[in-house]
Amino acid sequence: MKQHIELPSEKENSELTPKDKLIYLALKSFENSETHDCFPSLAKISERCGASEPTIRKSLKLLESEGYIKIEEINKRKKRYTFSPYKKFECFSYDFLYNNDLTFTEKSYLAASQEFMLSKETGKGKIEYSSYELSDKINMPPSTIRKCENSLIAKNYMEIVYQAKKDLVNNNHKGTKYYLFAEYNKAVCDAIISHENRLTTVEEKMDNWEKKYEDKCKEAENYKNAYLQLANKIQEENKIIM
Repeated sequence: MKQHIELPSEKENSELTPKDKLIYLALKSFENSETHDCFPSLAKISERCGASEPTIRKSLKLLESEGYIKIEEINKRKKRYTFSPYKKFECFSYDFLYNNDLTFTEKSYLAASQEFMLSKETGKGKIEYSSYELSDKINMPPSTIRKCENSLIAKNYMEIVYQAKKDLVNNNHKGTKYYLFAEYNKAVCDAIISHENRLTTVEEKMDNWEKKYEDKCKEAENYKNAYLQLANKIQEENKIIM
């Protein structure tokens, strides 16, 4: 896979907000792949994600308190950030982090929502939660979610298909949300599709091998039956001669 950034997705009941997760992604982009640590300044992190330094400082404290990172003070101007291990995660491309067409809030929303998306291998992520349901899952106000969604739709990164007009009339905002995953996270999407294609190829080969094996077994069984019939016939003929 092309170079990517991983966002842990296994922790439940987290107090992290979408902005905290985006700041984690920005920090993670500095990671040394061998030592799993980094030493960026707040200014460098700010350049990478667009958040203010006070916001970053607050998020880093929360990320540490929840066990995502460990912070060590090297000196007054330098800190060491070490990342905790994890098993489940979502991938984000560097292109996503550097995408100037997306605002800080929009990136935060997408980063937090991605783990709830289905069918990403098709190039479209799908979520069927209403704004209120999604709000509970990603810790973002419904009004902010709707604002992000309207903006992403206008920028052709997203579309929503409503099942009934009453969903809009009753302000339920219940519809199927389709995220154009391939547009804002292309490198990762390409890798997922490539992986899915490889799995499909392997499955097809296994099916072919299984069929060939079954055919060979049937062929062997036919040979066995023919041999037994011939042996029985010879034995009967020997009895007649005797």
